[in-house]
Amino acid sequence: MGEARSSGRLRKRPRISYAQPDDEELLSVAATADEKRRSDDEESDTDTSSESDEQSSSSDEEFVPNDRKKRKTNRTATKTKEKKTATPKRINKRKVFRWAALPGELRNMIYSICFSREDGIVFSSTRDHGKRTIGQYTTCGLNANLLLLNKATYVEGGPVLYRNELIFKGPLAMYTFFATLSPTPKAWVQNVTVNEKGSNGYFGSYGTDAGCFHPAFTSLIGTTNLRRLKMVIELRPHITALEVASRIYREAHFWLDAVGREKADKKAGAELIHVEGVPPRARWHWSTDQEVSVIADNELRSRLEDLLE
Repeated sequence: MGEARSSGRLRKRPRISYAQPDDEELLSVAATADEKRRSDDEESDTDTSSESDEQSSSSDEEFVPNDRKKRKTNRTATKTKEKKTATPKRINKRKVFRWAALPGELRNMIYSICFSREDGIVFSSTRDHGKRTIGQYTTCGLNANLLLLNKATYVEGGPVLYRNELIFKGPLAMYTFFATLSPTPKAWVQNVTVNEKGSNGYFGSYGTDAGCFHPAFTSLIGTTNLRRLKMVIELRPHITALEVASRIYREAHFWLDAVGREKADKKAGAELIHVEGVPPRARWHWSTDQEVSVIADNELRSRLEDLLE
């Protein structure tokens, strides 16, 4: 057999070297392999996260009950806002009583019915929850709440109320009433009666009302329209009119001086005081209460005028 013809070109075959690699080459190969693994892991994580987001969004869209709950809460919130911002109901003007539209004569008649009392208004000193206050004793109640309607009604009806005779059971009740009274209603007071039958002409120098006459008389400063101050006291025969007048002046000199300055007459305060002398249970030499009252009132007023000069 002959030899095969050899082509003009020789085929190049890769040369394989079976020599062992160096350490540096091994390290570089391992580093490249680690980088490839990390990049592959990051790509897989991003793919899974995007897939999970898509799944969650699709699940939210598919899950209807949650969406309904959200809609319900939104509806309730809007309802509460509507309730808060709702406009108040309109007042039916036909049902409103037009008090100011009444004629003045008719309003004055209503004031006299609600506030006027022929027997006067009686006050006494009481305690309410440990506080010293005023107790009212009347046979028929007063409708004084009408004065709280407005300022115009208070100005119109207030003088009618304070025009009544104000009767006080003792100087303590009198002081408690006038000490808390503002100047405007003080100027409406016209008649005051203080009843102190147990004083025996000593004006509360002992007992529960001890020392109360002085502040009670001083609290009368400001009663510019006062016409009469009536004092009901017991008068025993051994007490003279001069002694009673000196005791009244001792307790009421601040008020008497204020009245004198206001009316430009020093004796003007003495003209307002009227003493009703009540005899003690043993009448002794006085026959009737009226006789005692006349004697005590005339003598005491003259003695008091002498002290005011």
